[in-house]
Formats: sequence, C-alpha cells, structure tokens
Amino acid sequence: MDNNKIELLKNYFADLFQEIFKLVLFDKYLPLTLTRKEVEKAKELYELKILELWNNQDNEEFKKLCLDYFKISTLLNFDIKSDEDIYEFIKIISLGYLSENSHLVKDFLNQQKQKIENLEVTDKWNSRLLIKIFKAIFYLVINNSRNDILQAIELINQLRDEQKEFEENYLKQLDEENRPYKSAELISLYHFAKTSEILGQYLLEGKTPNNDFDIENKVKYHLKIAKEFANASGNIILELLYQYVEAFSIKLINSNIEYVRWCNGNILGS
Repeated sequence: MDNNKIELLKNYFADLFQEIFKLVLFDKYLPLTLTRKEVEKAKELYELKILELWNNQDNEEFKKLCLDYFKISTLLNFDIKSDEDIYEFIKIISLGYLSENSHLVKDFLNQQKQKIENLEVTDKWNSRLLIKIFKAIFYLVINNSRNDILQAIELINQLRDEQKEFEENYLKQLDEENRPYKSAELISLYHFAKTSEILGQYLLEGKTPNNDFDIENKVKYHLKIAKEFANASGNIILELLYQYVEAFSIKLINSNIEYVRWCNGNILGS
C-alpha cells in the first residue's frame, strides 16, 4: 500500500491514532480507553507501514513501528482460542524481536507462561502441530535454562512420533475437495516444525546434529518451502506469518552469536 493510502487511513482514524500514540509514548501507563476493535484497527495500520518498510529493517522508523505494534498488542489481555490467535502471538514475538527489544518479549512471555503451558493440545492434527510449534517457540525465546531448549526440541520430537497416528485420521475426515489444500498446509507446518527444531539444536549446541553451522540458510530453506505450501493451501495468513518468523529467526540466531562472542571475549580477557 502506498503512502497516500496510509495517510488517508491515518486521517480517517485520527482520534484513534492520537489515543494510541499517547499510550505508546507513556509506555502504557495511561488507562486503556480504546475498544478492542479500535486497537485491532490501529494494529492493522501499523502492520501496513511495517510491511512498507520491510526491506529497511535497520531503519530506526521500522524498529520503532515494530516496538509500537508490540506495545499496542500487549495492552490487551487476550485468550488463545484459535489458530489465528496463535498466528498473532507469534507475530507479536517476531515484531518484538525486530524492534531489537528481545528483553521485552521475554518478559511478556514469562508473564504469559502459565497460559501458554496450559494451552490444551487438540487431536485435530493441523492445530496440534501449530500449538506444539508455538509452545516450542515460546521455550526457545524465554530460554531461562538449558531445560527450556530441551523442552522445545522434545515438543517437535513428539510431533514426529505422533504424525502417523494423527495425520491419517485427520486426512480421512476431510472431503475430497479440501484434502489437497489441507495436505499442503500440513507440509507447510512440517517445515515450520523443522525450522523450530533447527533453532533449538543451534541454541543448544551451536550447530545441527550433522555438524552444519550454516543455520541461517537452513532456516531460510525450510521457511521458503513452508511459504510455498502455505500459498498452495490458500492460507495466506500463514504464508505472511512465515515472513515474520524468518526475520525473527535470523535475529534469534544473530543474538546468540553475539552472546557467545561476548562470553568468549570475557573469558579471554579475564
């Protein structure tokens, strides 16, 4: 969307933006007087501008927009009741990382820890995949101990063990018209799960089991396939989500590299 259209939307929602900007400016210490619907409209406008600046992620305006989206999103107390809620939660994590405020993301997730850990895992295979991938990402981000990373990897291993049992039953329940689309969605989610596993193995060992240190390209490879099959499935929201996940994953990888360098520098300098 071009700048003129965005400005038109901003003018249309002028009062809304004024209230939102006050909330963001004062770091959400003001009372929230907006309705959920108004907050969602504001988030849509922020997202449009974020996507417009997507190829300039080092730009300070881009980072500020990502931070504002994160702050606005975390103003509301929302339940996780659907796949779309999980998509949004993962987007919030991703944009928080892209704002270069990973500490805020970690604090937010620690506040949501009980809600996420208690999230019921359904027998419906596509939703089961998504929920466990989401939980894996949660553990990768909070990373309070080595056990969190191990828990993330274990969740993906569980999916691998459960695939035969749940996949067949899920596909049998679909009509012939929808089966190809839902099958494509499953393949997409399998590559998403693989991406989460690669990130977990990297955070744990600094490499994958086959001694591959080129983690960033492996992540990009699997997410590229995930995007293609999400598109084939007609799930455009999931396809866009992978754009955020890829950028978040690279940030996570790079922050870990920087942390290791910092640790090594302190050890050598001591």
